[in-house]
Amino acid sequence: MLTLIHFDFCPFCQRVRLALGYKNIEFAELPARFYGPEHFRNISGFERLPV
Repeated sequence: MLTLIHFDFCPFCQRVRLALGYKNIEFAELPARFYGPEHFRNISGFERLPV
């Protein structure tokens, strides 16, 4: 199963959640705290969300 790390208020994250729901793809949600871009780079290799 996919895990989506996101900010609730981010429009890009909202689009991903909508697309996953539209395509009936199951996923777990993990709200992110902002630790800085280095934290996200360690998770996914990118400095932005959604991951």
